[in-house]
Amino acid sequence: MRNTTVFILFCVFLSFFSCNTGNPEADNIFEFKDYIYQTTAGTVSVKEPIIIGLQKQLPNVGDSGEISADLISISPKVAGKLLVQNNKTLRFEPDAPLQPDTEYSVTVNLKDIYEDVKKEFSTYTFVFKTVTPNFSVTTNDLQSYSKDWQYLNGTLRAADFIPAEKLSELISATQNGKTLNIKWEPSVLNNTTYEFTIDSINRLDNNSEVKISWTGTPILSKAKGGTYYTIPGKNNFSIIDVKVSQSPEQKVSINFTDPLVKNQNFAGLVTIKDQKNITYAVDGNILNVYPKNRIKGITMIEVFPGIKSKDDYKLKINYRKRISFEQQKPQLQEVSKGIILPNSKNLTYNLQAMNLKAVDVRIIKIYQDNVLQFLQENSLNEIDRYNIKRVGRRIAKKTINLIENDGENDGQWKTYGIDLSTLFSAEPGAIYQVEIGFKRAYSLYTCEEGDTKTNHRPSSRGGYYQNREDEDENEKNTGTTKFMALETIVTIGMIVKIHVQNRIIYKIVS
Repeated sequence: MRNTTVFILFCVFLSFFSCNTGNPEADNIFEFKDYIYQTTAGTVSVKEPIIIGLQKQLPNVGDSGEISADLISISPKVAGKLLVQNNKTLRFEPDAPLQPDTEYSVTVNLKDIYEDVKKEFSTYTFVFKTVTPNFSVTTNDLQSYSKDWQYLNGTLRAADFIPAEKLSELISATQNGKTLNIKWEPSVLNNTTYEFTIDSINRLDNNSEVKISWTGTPILSKAKGGTYYTIPGKNNFSIIDVKVSQSPEQKVSINFTDPLVKNQNFAGLVTIKDQKNITYAVDGNILNVYPKNRIKGITMIEVFPGIKSKDDYKLKINYRKRISFEQQKPQLQEVSKGIILPNSKNLTYNLQAMNLKAVDVRIIKIYQDNVLQFLQENSLNEIDRYNIKRVGRRIAKKTINLIENDGENDGQWKTYGIDLSTLFSAEPGAIYQVEIGFKRAYSLYTCEEGDTKTNHRPSSRGGYYQNREDEDENEKNTGTTKFMALETIVTIGMIVKIHVQNRIIYKIVS
């Protein structure tokens, strides 16, 4: 399997001409390079602190602690504490989360921090914006407390952190006009995924519906929608849904309307075409079916009358469904659709991965003195990345784990964020190329019998910035499957999207 790489190019250009005769404009960090090397920038979470990286140590201040917040001013006004980190970094921690979808302007009073600051550099102003709130709602499995009462699990995925007290205002559920209680579980994943349970659903004799509605008004979001979920009646013991999982082992999960009797014999009652010696496991309302031999492609599952619920109801109708075990190969794709500012402390790049447990991140730096030489032979809309070896050097390399346990993988697209600020500090005037890729060892793809392996010759281009050790690593991991590559070019300015074959390029015209 040949290594696949997503290329992201961060470019910082100098402005040679200016008609401004007063103080330098906001975010003109190059003009203030003797005082400030980084600030919070771009689009950030409402929970992010505001970071200001100083070139010089703070006089008469220790390595840490709280100092006067009057050294900075924020608009709109924000209450909070100004802290010192390592004597060269200011960290403003708001007392409460920032307002969503809001542009903030921060002015640093350099004249109050250092002595002998020239008048034109007395203050530095930068801006950033908070994430626009948005979310989606999905329903999961239906489970039973008893013959008369059930509950429905669901997931809310948000663009940013949502305060716990606001969650209860976002979703409502009713059954026959009666409001149902919704319980929320603490977010354990990344503060943007919230699990909820619609509780105390009454199981009636005949089918009924739960109306689920959501609105983003309490968090200033435009999100709005609703759906109906059918609750099968007591006299309608049946199958609600069937889902397929590929990893860590293949299984089919059949969601019934009622809890099942655990010790019943399912052999012959649940079959998968051309499969023998199937294993079964009951989990409440769910029957997990494990084929003995790995399945590839589309097959048929059939459930026959006779399966019993705990209340001694029997399945009365034969159920047949075509299911797909088509395994997706390891893939990467970009998610971020916008500008990434190199001087941001929160330099997070979002990507989606499928059937991968890790990725490699490599940073190549084109030094400021070499930028013009690089641009003489390369244009932003058609970068020949292999010429970079003459003007750039690799400055960082790291393997990022995406999942800790292979059992967490379900073979579907998952979104991840990589904080690039932990790998490098952007230097004004330089260009940074960030490569995100994977090799065979990181794949969670299970090779099937009969798969054709194609050996690809290692490309000499693979070593355009690498040392010999990396070239050897490439040769060892040359592999069986060819994957699509994406390129993303991100700088400061206006975005123009260009499609080139299997690649997506974002050119920014400054």
